Amino acid sequence: MKIHQLELSGIHHIHDALRAPFTDQFFIWWSYVDTPWFSILFLATIIYLFNRKEGISLLFLFIISGVVNILLKQYFHMPRPCQIDPSVAILCLKSFGFPSGAAQTGTLIAGAAFVKCRHMGYKIAAAIFALFLYFSRIYLGVHFFTDILGGIAVGIGLIFIYVKLFPLIEKHWAKFAYLLTALLFLIGGAKMLAVGGITLGIGIGLQLSRGQKLPSSRPTRILTLFTVLIGTYGLIYLGLTHTAIQPLALLLAGLWFSHLGSLLTHQIKT
Repeated sequence: MKIHQLELSGIHHIHDALRAPFTDQFFIWWSYVDTPWFSILFLATIIYLFNRKEGISLLFLFIISGVVNILLKQYFHMPRPCQIDPSVAILCLKSFGFPSGAAQTGTLIAGAAFVKCRHMGYKIAAAIFALFLYFSRIYLGVHFFTDILGGIAVGIGLIFIYVKLFPLIEKHWAKFAYLLTALLFLIGGAKMLAVGGITLGIGIGLQLSRGQKLPSSRPTRILTLFTVLIGTYGLIYLGLTHTAIQPLALLLAGLWFSHLGSLLTHQIKT
């Protein structure tokens, strides 16, 4: 595609101006924020340290965003810059490029901050985070400019759903999780096993923890956060490395994230 050749030229110009061993390593490290591990850390921090209600809404927003991104990538089958021109490949991935999942994530975080946060400092920080994330994916050679624009467009659409639709269903998240799980398996079958299992576990956990509030003690909140993160990371890693038990491990990861981790902390403290 001619547009891709123009975009590759743009990436080469960026590399000519900025590329150095330090910036290469920095942006490779920064690519961590475009992983499920970072999303789990971000969402757990919101849910267990700051605002459980808003955090759960963001959790489902991220799940839907991930599913939409998978489906769109499979539909468009668009290559990444590094797959066309290996010389721009500071980092390269095997999956398709359009739209950018990182751009979706950055847009969701910035959009949610502008909609929900009162303090301008949070809004500015979220906007800078998003812009930095957009640029990093181009610099690394894993996305074209059009991939980023596509991800931003999808993210804006999801923010609209977040603002208009989520308030209508926020009292029924468990039922929504069950419905979403069924839709995932109906649409993607075994390909959606991972996200479907985690979503089902989250739904069960939310049903069991209905009415649960954040502890008033800050140290207890921090302890809960660490308990949730350690268990969730461990169960997901177990599922990814042992395919025979993957469905069960991922379901338990969702259940631990939404209920069992905080329940264990409560039992220890009492």
